[in-house]
Amino acid sequence: MNRIRFKTAATRWQEALPFGNGVVGGLFFGNRAQETVILNHMALRVPAVPRDRELMPLAHLLPQVRALMAAGKPDEAEKLWHRAAQEAGYHYVYSDPCHPAARIDFVPTAGGVFARYERYVDCATGRVGNYWKEAAALFERQAFAPRGTNLVVLQLRGNINGRISLSPVDTAQATVWRGTTYPTIDAAGWAGTVTPVEELVAFEMGQRDDVLTVCGRYKYGGGFAVAARVIVKGEGAKFDSATMQVHHANEVDIVCAVGAEPDTELLMAATRAADLERLLAAHTKAHQELFDRATFSLEAKDERSAEELLLACDQDAVPAALVEQMWAYGRYLFISATAEEGALPPHLQGLWAGDWRPPWFGNYTLDENMQMIHWQAEPTGLGELTGPLRRFVAASLPGWKKNARDLFGCEGAVAPLMQGDTRGHADCAEWHFWLSGAGWLAQHVFDHYLFTRDRAFLQREVLPLLREIAAFYESYGVADEGGVLHFVPSISVENKPLGWDSRWAVDATMDVAVAREVLGNLLWALREVGGSAEEIARVKALREKMPAYRVNADGALAEWLDVRMRDHYQHRHLSHLYPLFPGFEISVKMEVLYAAAKRAIELRQTAGLQSQTGWSWAHLSHIHARLEEGDAAARCLERILRSCTQNNLLTTHNDWRASGLTMGQRGVSGAFQIDANMGFTSAVVEMLVRSTPEEIVVLGALPKAWPCGRIGPIWTRLGPSVTVAWENGRGTCVVRGRGCAAALVRFGPRVIAERKVRGAEVVFELVINT
Repeated sequence: MNRIRFKTAATRWQEALPFGNGVVGGLFFGNRAQETVILNHMALRVPAVPRDRELMPLAHLLPQVRALMAAGKPDEAEKLWHRAAQEAGYHYVYSDPCHPAARIDFVPTAGGVFARYERYVDCATGRVGNYWKEAAALFERQAFAPRGTNLVVLQLRGNINGRISLSPVDTAQATVWRGTTYPTIDAAGWAGTVTPVEELVAFEMGQRDDVLTVCGRYKYGGGFAVAARVIVKGEGAKFDSATMQVHHANEVDIVCAVGAEPDTELLMAATRAADLERLLAAHTKAHQELFDRATFSLEAKDERSAEELLLACDQDAVPAALVEQMWAYGRYLFISATAEEGALPPHLQGLWAGDWRPPWFGNYTLDENMQMIHWQAEPTGLGELTGPLRRFVAASLPGWKKNARDLFGCEGAVAPLMQGDTRGHADCAEWHFWLSGAGWLAQHVFDHYLFTRDRAFLQREVLPLLREIAAFYESYGVADEGGVLHFVPSISVENKPLGWDSRWAVDATMDVAVAREVLGNLLWALREVGGSAEEIARVKALREKMPAYRVNADGALAEWLDVRMRDHYQHRHLSHLYPLFPGFEISVKMEVLYAAAKRAIELRQTAGLQSQTGWSWAHLSHIHARLEEGDAAARCLERILRSCTQNNLLTTHNDWRASGLTMGQRGVSGAFQIDANMGFTSAVVEMLVRSTPEEIVVLGALPKAWPCGRIGPIWTRLGPSVTVAWENGRGTCVVRGRGCAAALVRFGPRVIAERKVRGAEVVFELVINT
């Protein structure tokens, strides 16, 4: 089911079909009477303030803040900090928003009655398109972005008559919003500051022969450009370059070059040098090689369109074909939004933006979303596509070190909750005291070592990063009389304790869990590379000073370790479950904490059903997979489909259908963001083949609704890959590669396995309790 079919075209950009190569891409509408492709570049962000502005340090306030926290006055502590931050020029919330580069439009001069319309995404080859019939004639359109280039190609086929245009995207009424007012201290609340885009960007449009251009120069430096060349073919075809009007062509290729500098000359040259036949063949080969590294099937034989499959979710069980398509789509989107040598990883909307006010600025959100986007990569053989994430971390590290010094007077590095680029500055005051961002991203860097066992990478990149983050936790922690370190203030995003006057709290479980993980991974790395006994002893002692996890009066893992803080279950974030997932600290071997984590999840979903979001249901699916509850994991995926999946299968933050299964509707679009698409794919992996640094678990959370299927190869943290297939209570699991004979393989509660060794493979014959 790698080719996803749609019966309808887009009426707005959120319904368009995304395509790309990790650097540039587009949004394909597929309308027969006016074809539109919005062009994107990963690096485009419009600054509403100078990027090099200096903000005053706030570290001198930390003792006063801690004194107020100790006195039980967190609201006063928060207001003290926020007044000073506002005076020093910090936004409450803001990052330079991503934005579209331009739009290509083709408007036919006429058209007849048509039939058999279909729009599609070919996940395996990285192309989107549509086709239909008028009388006996077939009309086709196709778009792709060749990997390794800055080009976007739109191809039109059929009897083509019409006008082509290139223009900026809806700038006349567009604005950029900044959170300059502070809801904690200002009567204006979230009013903020709104600036028209046309005050921030100077646009120039031009034409030279068969090439159209758009150039945008930012008020505060930098900009972007697009060049679009029109190639017309066919006997008797005519092209009036003065009006960009096409007559009687049977082939039209529009080759667009998109750049992150306001210079059109090089882009125009790139469009003229493009060999489209060669580019399409090379792109198809490169994209498909990545896509085919792992496969998943539930053996569905269902030819319904995506819209029909979505509608079926509200009438009956989720169609197996739709699960297959969502797996493939999440994989397609990740590949399309990520370039092997790219400088930037996917953001909240991947690399796509259809207007100038994307939800949450289209930023890099480090408290969940950026991580979820990457969870599928290493297990499904796309480890090199985590390179942009690792480069993002490395480029941000100097800014993170500055945050530690300027905000807290500490050593080491601490990341902000959101970034719009790789400067890494914590210039938004809302989440200054969330301490887990750098550590959580470091898990992905360390994971790359676990999957590759590259000791040079461990020494060169992992160890220095972990040392910096560990140094911050050591410097920031406040020791009590017993020598236990406490984090004050500490935030469990984006929640606050019941009856507590602020989100600022003490010892948020997530902050402690991430600190423990960073220190544990640092110990591993030091032992692996032969670190000094003195440093190993110091890191070990520091980890032992971390406060213990707490089980609350409801029997649940507490979200804050301080006993004054009561849990608030009606919330979308699942931060305090970090030691269970995505961490590995809590496992079935830890009976008390494992049961407490399970209880916490039960309460989150009963007391907080309508506080969930698309991405939180994806996260919950992973947690149920760790708890080996396959039916519950599948039910979470069902709720994504029934509430937060649009007709083009792109996911939203909120319940755009108002079905009552997540947070309520936000406007018409439900706030498009791509994390739940990626999370759906990785949840399937976690359910069927997951690994820790200690074991491989196969079919650990196999739902009863999936009686037959196959997945693999799935790579593991222990070295070997796993391929598993099952049907009607029987199955086979094949473990291959480095360390396969020695790897500890465990099966889910419904599975009985018999191990056999066949040369370089270990094969398990399976019996599955249905």
